[in-house]
Order: sequence, then C-alpha cells, then structure tokens
Amino acid sequence: MGQEIDKLAAEFALANNHRVLLFGILKRMERRTYLWWNLVRDDLQRACEDSWCPNEGSVNALVYNLPVFVEHTYECMLQRLTKEASQKARMIFLVILEACRPMWIGEIVQVLEAVPSSSQRNSSTFRIDEDQLENRIRAWCGICVFVDHSRL
Repeated sequence: MGQEIDKLAAEFALANNHRVLLFGILKRMERRTYLWWNLVRDDLQRACEDSWCPNEGSVNALVYNLPVFVEHTYECMLQRLTKEASQKARMIFLVILEACRPMWIGEIVQVLEAVPSSSQRNSSTFRIDEDQLENRIRAWCGICVFVDHSRL
C-alpha cells in the first residue's frame, strides 16, 4: 500500500505532508482487505485525476468518504455497474454465498437459468453460455469472485 501511495503522490505531485496524511489515515483503517484496497486505490486515482490541485482538505474529504467495511466495499463496487449488471452481480453473489462448496460455472448457469430476470422470463430459449459467463463474472463481480478452471 505504501509504495502505491508513493506512486500516486508522485504522479499527482502531492505534497509530502499530504502523502503522509493519506498513508497514515489509510493505515489506521481496520479490516483492510485486498478488495478494499483495490477499490480505494481506484477511488484515490479518480479523485486525484478530477482535482485541480489535491490538498489536505481534498485528501481528508476523500479518505473519509472511502468504504470502511467490506460490506460497504461490495456496495461501492456494485454502484459502479449499470443497474442490469448490478442485478446480475448480486444474483451471482447470492448463489455463491448460499453454496456449501466451490461451484462450477455450469452449476451457476443452471441456477441462473432456473431464476431468470423478468426480461427473460418470457423467452423459452433463454440460455446462458458458460464461456461468456465466466468472462463476464470478472467484469460484474470484480475481484470479489475468483474463477479458477471453471470453479468459483
């Protein structure tokens, strides 16, 4: 985390005291996870890109608006998606959370086909392609879901 903050500080010419402040605040946050850090890093990058001149006030405002808990992190990730993609990601999360073991992509497909969205209920030919689903899971669920050899 420290190296990436240093890189961000160099890229956006953050004053050293702002870099130290940012690192100190982020380091004190509890329950940091890899997912949390990836979303925070993206938010920091975007905020610095959108700022005329990042300063102590904007660094403080940014840090205090970051997700603190894992649940907030998931919600922030879902908010970045379109409404339709967010619904699909939520459905995939629910299936994975209810599973008692890692699931195969084919099993996820069976569950999703059994409970299609309202726009697909009228279609008798509704089918999910396993290869496409595997590719889209990363886009919809980000690093929250890991696919390894067709297993989630």
